[in-house]
Amino acid sequence: PAAPGARSQADVEKGRGDELPRQRLFKQPGRGVRRHSFRGCILARSLLYSGLRHPHIIFLTESLQQVVDMPPFRFSLEQVLNYRTQLEQQAKVELARVEQERLREQQRADTLRAMLDEQERALAALTPDKTGERWLAENFIKGLRADLSVTVQRVRNWTMAAEAARTELISRSKDKKTLEKLKATQAENHAREEQLREQHEYDETASLRYKASY
Repeated sequence: PAAPGARSQADVEKGRGDELPRQRLFKQPGRGVRRHSFRGCILARSLLYSGLRHPHIIFLTESLQQVVDMPPFRFSLEQVLNYRTQLEQQAKVELARVEQERLREQQRADTLRAMLDEQERALAALTPDKTGERWLAENFIKGLRADLSVTVQRVRNWTMAAEAARTELISRSKDKKTLEKLKATQAENHAREEQLREQHEYDETASLRYKASY
């Protein structure tokens, strides 16, 4: 026989378990399913193996077992961020192309300068009586100077284009970094809110477990 004042299993199921607030469980109307924690899994197993069959306890156990993880943080402007990332990448490619063209023209200009210096020294070494050779050298030098003038202008044009491409890259990088900072801030806030919500859920489930034990 049970000791005086002892509570039977039926008393437990009919007693304070009736006070379990179903509305405070993990699923609330209009708010969807909250994120469950590792502690919630432990509590679900504990209630499952406790042998208590009160309807509210069964409901709590099933809720904890069936609840799913809240979807991970999703940035609402992710597509815009991806687009700005593509624009930045395109700007990088364009800057690299322009710099390559500028470098090629700069190398051509350096080569023409070296050839011009060499031909001018060769012309200076010719004696005045070698009129034919001097005429050829002078015309060749004239052609080198014309080519050098055109090439130098191309270098200037490509230099200006490189500066414009670099400015465009800086602008696009700033646009992308602005959204990246916003995404990082929102992700940090989301993680903080999830941590607080998880702690709140743990407090609630611990309170429910305490009530179910009486």
